[in-house]
Amino acid sequence: MSDSAPPNPAPDESTSAVATIEPGPVSQWLNTQGFDHDVLDPDHVGVEQIGVESAVLPIITAAIKSHGFDYLQCQGGYDEGPGERLVCFYHFIAMAEQVEAMTEGRPHELREVRLKVFLSREGHRHCHRFMDYFVVLIGRNAKRSTCMALSSKAIPIPSVC
Repeated sequence: MSDSAPPNPAPDESTSAVATIEPGPVSQWLNTQGFDHDVLDPDHVGVEQIGVESAVLPIITAAIKSHGFDYLQCQGGYDEGPGERLVCFYHFIAMAEQVEAMTEGRPHELREVRLKVFLSREGHRHCHRFMDYFVVLIGRNAKRSTCMALSSKAIPIPSVC
């Protein structure tokens, strides 16, 4: 046995191929409905992430609402770094399904998805306001609801009617 490390194997197709991201269930559903979007890596806990253009965000939001995602849990934004893009994110959950399962005493895995809009530092930079999507998701009959912030503190949202 030699003390030196074995040489690196020559790259072949199996080791040099770029890994493709498998679309999650929401992305697959959006594809069947004809919605253009980008499949992103899941986050660190496995939540599906989908990239969308700013102009179609309201349309995609309405579509996922019809697919059961009836609660905007959190909205935020961040800077990818000096000279890099700005990112707005919208984290949706299927709350009615969860409540129904809990009421019936049956196990149910929470469905959640995060939409991301990537914005250039140059030109038009517009992130849609929280209330735009709050109204789309819960309807105009809502009097009050809550958004869970990253700090896990509940933030009461005033009536939008």
